[in-house]
Amino acid sequence: MTTSPFYSHVRAVYQRGSLKLLSPLDLPEGTQVDLTVEVTQEGLNFLPASELEKITAVLGLGGNALKESEELYDTSSN
Repeated sequence: MTTSPFYSHVRAVYQRGSLKLLSPLDLPEGTQVDLTVEVTQEGLNFLPASELEKITAVLGLGGNALKESEELYDTSSN
């Protein structure tokens, strides 16, 4: 017996190590499915500006990476 594949776009929330569907699926109990997970923007955590400023302040302590890399690869001064 062959069956045609069933495709559906389903939204879910990841909680405590499991995906919780936001709407039920009309599938028989025990049906195996293949999943492709795509994180939506609602699922991303963004840093507040105050935290970003802390990170950039620390990175600034390392010097000028652009200038230093240009000097490293500048063959005209060798």
